[in-house]
Amino acid sequence: MVKYSCEKCGKEFTQKGHYTKHTTKKNPCVFESKIEEMIEKAVAKKIDDITYNASTIISSTNIINQQSSSIVDPIITHKEIKYIDLFCGLGAFHYAFNSLQTEDTKYKCVFACDIDDNVRKIYKENYGITPEGDINNINIENIPDFDILCGGFPCQPFSIAGKKEGFEDKIKGNLFYAILKIIDIKTPNTIVLENVKNLLTINGGETFNIINEELQKRGYIVSFKIIDSKYYNSPQSRQRLFIIGSKIKNMNFH
Repeated sequence: MVKYSCEKCGKEFTQKGHYTKHTTKKNPCVFESKIEEMIEKAVAKKIDDITYNASTIISSTNIINQQSSSIVDPIITHKEIKYIDLFCGLGAFHYAFNSLQTEDTKYKCVFACDIDDNVRKIYKENYGITPEGDINNINIENIPDFDILCGGFPCQPFSIAGKKEGFEDKIKGNLFYAILKIIDIKTPNTIVLENVKNLLTINGGETFNIINEELQKRGYIVSFKIIDSKYYNSPQSRQRLFIIGSKIKNMNFH
């Protein structure tokens, strides 16, 4: 069988008509290759994110693992701690909790959400859970009961590299209040939030003070720390602020 191969992209055709159509189309195949290259780079970056984000999240969630008797009935020998994964991305929180599984303590993700279609597809392939979409469109009553709320809410409004608009960003900056709506209805014992370190200092610290006060109003003892991934088996330095709220005790970072 005769095969026709495009010199630009290497794509092969068994019919000359298809080959001719490919080489004479309006958008040349070189353009397609560029798009594919951009997609590959974007995916590679997201994979890098989960690699070095997960290492710092493991450190944070390990605090909960060490004090898990505070979250569930200590009389139960085999514990299953349920959590939800908000703004789940590729699943750094999920990866971290999986790494903390023991014979006696299991962590189960019962709900996830992310606005990005492609991210949701990858999350499902990796963890067998189909995340919901935009957090603003979720029916909170349909979320299963859970013990821990995890949320790496959008950091662009607070980032040093961004416009640093904070809560003034009406779309992304106010998603913290979407988290509060879930907390108000589901009342979890523990919350774990993650964001850029600049969240502590933006607007003279006022933005973080609002977050801290809102969580304390809801009965949480708030602990927080900036953690650098390079100290937790990651080849890269990436500083992130972790906020842990517990209705039972103060959580000590190590």
